[in-house]
Amino acid sequence: MKHPAILSLLLCALLLTCPALAEGTAGDHLQAAENYMKREQWDYASYEWRAVLEKVPEHLHANLGLASALTQAGYPDQAIEHLERIAPKIDHIDLDLALAKAYLRSGELTEARKRYFAIWKKKPFHPPVFQGLREIAKKLDGPEKRQMNRLLGKIGHKALLEGKKAARRQDYEKAVDYYHIAAHQSGKIDVINDYGIVLLLAGKYRDANRYYTVLLKKKDHWVIYANAAMAQMGIGQSYRAQKYLEEAISLCDDKEGKARLYNNLGFIYERSNKMTGARYAYERALELKPDYLKARVNLAYVYQRLMAYDEAVTTYRRLVNDHPRNADYWNGLGYSYELRHDYKKALDGYRKATRLDPAHKEALFNLGTLYKKMGKMKKSDQALEQLMDARFKAIEKDGAGRKAAGTQEGKILEFVDLFLMS
Repeated sequence: MKHPAILSLLLCALLLTCPALAEGTAGDHLQAAENYMKREQWDYASYEWRAVLEKVPEHLHANLGLASALTQAGYPDQAIEHLERIAPKIDHIDLDLALAKAYLRSGELTEARKRYFAIWKKKPFHPPVFQGLREIAKKLDGPEKRQMNRLLGKIGHKALLEGKKAARRQDYEKAVDYYHIAAHQSGKIDVINDYGIVLLLAGKYRDANRYYTVLLKKKDHWVIYANAAMAQMGIGQSYRAQKYLEEAISLCDDKEGKARLYNNLGFIYERSNKMTGARYAYERALELKPDYLKARVNLAYVYQRLMAYDEAVTTYRRLVNDHPRNADYWNGLGYSYELRHDYKKALDGYRKATRLDPAHKEALFNLGTLYKKMGKMKKSDQALEQLMDARFKAIEKDGAGRKAAGTQEGKILEFVDLFLMS
């Protein structure tokens, strides 16, 4: 009499632990599959992935998930069979890569190599393909191994050349792929340092920080500390960034290099809202290199923040004298005068900025708000209307999805310097 009750309890437990036995949407099964993958319950995960695919047969994530679960569960042949069947129907590079990797894991090196080269033809210099070819090279012996290593060497050299070209044209996302290959193939400190710079310029601060952390264990050099500091700043570790820069300054015996390091230190202080420290660092940079434009521009802004308006006006005056066609500097001068309540000279600065650049958003905004402050509502409306026109034109030109100015790729170079090893 006890057996029916035990069987009932077992069925209830199974229903609770395996949602695939109950009806559900593809989303329900997808969530369940991902949960089982996290818990490394591969058989249950496989069941759930199949449930998703019954409802949406060409679901990319579910197909990849099923192949992964089958491999982890000890059924690599089934994973390969599944990918071979589905890859021609979906035609996605991730499926092609999964299939090549599955052959590699199963020890079928000839087939894996064939698959990786086929992907390479579709998408040259794709880092996962290069990594797969490197894994194949490790498993080869004799002449085949030497031949593959020579090929990888040529690929690494070509990737370095292409990475430099991409970086020069400021295509940092593409440069990241090229340098990833070059850095992993060569293993040279200077190439890895350059790769870190490209990652910083692409806004990939965590990746950059990972590589610089490795470099700091290999070589005690001020350049590495300096670039590592920028990576730390990017991930919000301002204190460690400051310490890295201080270490870089202590190691650097080049006057110009030290000036650039002090400028970077000033920027770290500024980002941490330590304006007095930023002022000291920027002024020290200018003592070492009086014609250092970045430091002077950064210092002018810090003077404004510190309410040292006379110094801000003097600094911006020098900037517009040296660079009379720069609308940003005229806008900065106008704002410094406004902070000093010298509205007439402030208007002159803003007007000069908008004449040089009729779409200068900051100058138009400052002009509109100052006119409003002065009670000149008609002129205020005109300036703010011009600002709205400039914004709409920018959206039409660049696309609504473009990043804000402060986060654009390469924007960091307006304020700080990054350092090559040479």
